[in-house]
Amino acid sequence: MTRSSTIVLSVAATFSIAATLSADQRAKPRKEQGGIAGVSCSCDGDYNNSGGIEAGDLAFLLGAWGGAGGDLDGNGTTDAADLAILLGSWGPCGAPVNDECASAIAVANGDAIPFCNVNATWSGQSFGAGACEGSSTTTITNDLWYEYVADGDGTLTLSTCGTADFDTIIAAYASILPIGSACPPVSGVSLVSLVGCSDDSDSCGATSVQSKLSIDVLAGKTYMIRLGGWNGHTGSGTLNLTFKSIGSQCFDGILIEGADGVTQTVTGTTVDNFTTFPPCTDQGSRGEWITYIPTCQEEHVFLSTCNDGTNFDTVLAVWKETLAAGCDGDLKACEDDTQSASCTLNGNFRKTKVDFYASAGSIYHILVAGFNQSTAGNYQLTIETDCVTP
Repeated sequence: MTRSSTIVLSVAATFSIAATLSADQRAKPRKEQGGIAGVSCSCDGDYNNSGGIEAGDLAFLLGAWGGAGGDLDGNGTTDAADLAILLGSWGPCGAPVNDECASAIAVANGDAIPFCNVNATWSGQSFGAGACEGSSTTTITNDLWYEYVADGDGTLTLSTCGTADFDTIIAAYASILPIGSACPPVSGVSLVSLVGCSDDSDSCGATSVQSKLSIDVLAGKTYMIRLGGWNGHTGSGTLNLTFKSIGSQCFDGILIEGADGVTQTVTGTTVDNFTTFPPCTDQGSRGEWITYIPTCQEEHVFLSTCNDGTNFDTVLAVWKETLAAGCDGDLKACEDDTQSASCTLNGNFRKTKVDFYASAGSIYHILVAGFNQSTAGNYQLTIETDCVTP
């Protein structure tokens, strides 16, 4: 099978999908299908990385006969056993392991994932016209699947800008329930929603046919990422994941309003945040910010990281915002290593409690940080508000 015939078969296989596309979609300028370079497209015997075993690979093996260059069985020599392996694998390489949502590959913040969708199949899920930014397409062909669990509340950005050699589309799905699968069904009633979709993102360039998608994510929630091509386009590239935490800066803190007699909980992480400088330690550390708005005229507010969800040495600091100095204008409290049995970590006092008084009409900024730059992790902060009778 020649490479050109492989491409013809791929286009034919997606004809029924292409036939449903509007005339303006089909007329839209697109890159030609192809660009399948890269080891992520190959399989054993695919010497030229074309995505399948064909005549070019057979020619290479015969040319390497007697040497080690075409060895497939590990005996150090290209011989009849290798020829048998190659002929037995003739045709396209097998589908990728993450060809379906149920077998998605786990990914995390900061990952750069090489991918190739040349031999991926179409999963079948469609979405409404206009749901995908950049075009009116209603599906993604030759799709791959990835599973992402958010470390904290924030914005996840998924991008193939400048890395893919074909026309890509990215979509993300999540369950509408607090728990449950995030894999969308092919048809029928679904408890999974399309969180976002990107095709031909302007962020990748005015004429780009690649994708960049940013979605808001919640700590601990699972998201399924679907990456494939427009109208049967295939190729290779790299999927880049970046994450910006809500609360990474004082003026963009996680918003909490006081509630008399109610204990509220904020769960997050400082791992992906900027360096801060709590005034009750002499070292900088990564920290997360919470913006607190009092609702009573006067309040006594109690803060604590002395909870099971906190796994690192914490420092708590609180400022009252002022017009003159901004977020950290008036320091109200700062504490490290509270001497309480509930505040121990690995047998040492490492977690923190602090309290302060707040007044309606003012804004307060709470910083959850670590003891030093190498101290970061997940935290569970409880906020308890008691209204004070005038």
